[in-house]
Amino acid sequence: MVLPSDSCSVCAASEIPIDAYSCACIDGYANGLCAYDEVVQNYTDACDVRLSTSQIPGGGNCDVDVDECASNPCTNGATCYDHISNWTCDCTYVLNNRTGIRRAFDGERCENEIDVCAVDEDDCDPINAVCTHLGPGLHHCECNIGWEGDGAICTDVDECASRPCQNGAACYQSLFLPEVLIDAYRCVCTPGFTDGLCLYDFVDLYEPTCSHLQSDASATGGNCNFDVDECLSEPCQHGAVCSQSSADGNISHHAYRCTCPPGFANGECGYANIVEYDTECTVTESSESAVLNGNCDIDVDECASSPCANGGTCSDSNTDASISVHTYRCTCVAGFANGWCVYDFIAEYTTECTVFESDNNTVWGGNCDIDVDECASFPCQNNATCSDSTSRLTVAPHDYRCTCGKSPATLFPPLPELGTLLTNTTFRRESQPQDSPTVGACITLSHPCWKTAPYLTVGLLPN
Repeated sequence: MVLPSDSCSVCAASEIPIDAYSCACIDGYANGLCAYDEVVQNYTDACDVRLSTSQIPGGGNCDVDVDECASNPCTNGATCYDHISNWTCDCTYVLNNRTGIRRAFDGERCENEIDVCAVDEDDCDPINAVCTHLGPGLHHCECNIGWEGDGAICTDVDECASRPCQNGAACYQSLFLPEVLIDAYRCVCTPGFTDGLCLYDFVDLYEPTCSHLQSDASATGGNCNFDVDECLSEPCQHGAVCSQSSADGNISHHAYRCTCPPGFANGECGYANIVEYDTECTVTESSESAVLNGNCDIDVDECASSPCANGGTCSDSNTDASISVHTYRCTCVAGFANGWCVYDFIAEYTTECTVFESDNNTVWGGNCDIDVDECASFPCQNNATCSDSTSRLTVAPHDYRCTCGKSPATLFPPLPELGTLLTNTTFRRESQPQDSPTVGACITLSHPCWKTAPYLTVGLLPN
């Protein structure tokens, strides 16, 4: 088939045989003379067909559409699209599988690496998102840490929504406390817990974990999830035993219990206390009372229950350091024993009169509750009958009465000073101290003695 003459874009008029023609192809076509500024690879021969009589299929009629992408002009993995006398490269991003970094390119051949999102096509949140440019017209928006959304609009993540704070702690995040980092939160611990911010009066040993201002990636995290051991500060005094909530579920958090040793109160008394200290001995934990802190710091006044009988004077460790804690001393009045006797007692009551303190002798107790039997020392002579307050109520304590036996009349002649004495008269004398060593002893007086004044002062009285 002979092509019409208008199939040639340009026909040369000189040096062409009479039976031939020559076509100069426009850009984008070959099989003739190609006037490209740039010779496309693989089309060298097809662009040098000078005459229609050449031995090339098509006869040099410029009827071959050049595939501009055949020379792979696009670089960096771009896709090439062929057009008439032109091509375009569709740049794409390149993902480095080893590093995970994405790279983007532009330019006619996608030969230029571009700055991520340096062009004006970025519609990401300008403050709270990061734009990743994926190529011309292609990018990705991602919200910053602590923000959420589609990248175009990012809102502050509510870190407290997941309720990270434990044990009743209050949670605060950056929306309410600007000093908290955008991707963190703050837990304000309730009393008795730590690993957060403690606004209560905490144990000094917990200063580091009570100053955790915001959450972090540490092992503790700042979630108020640790129970404070209130016993670490050793609040219980005088050897009391300390217990707290992690060991005893009956004790409140942020409290402790002191079990007091005998003799001390203001806690829980682990002994039989006197009723006067029932309040101070039933403080079950430190937070129970605004007045009593429960530290076993009160020395019990064992004399408060008035244990000393018969007018005995009570002393305890509060007034006399020589007395043991949880005991007392009763100083007995004259005539009573089972305590500490400071009067001139008879030898028969040495044991009962040397009970130094109440816990010193479990047999006697030390309460001055024994009425001394003054007759135990046999003070009455000559077979006289002895009586004291234990056998005769009319005899005062610490006294005794000697009832003397009857004497012959020859021993008791009439005396002018006393009148006529009858035979068989009974005489008595209270054992109050006197100058005479014979007071109340019922001695037998001989006849001459009745006329001497010193013996008359003995004052034997008729019964």
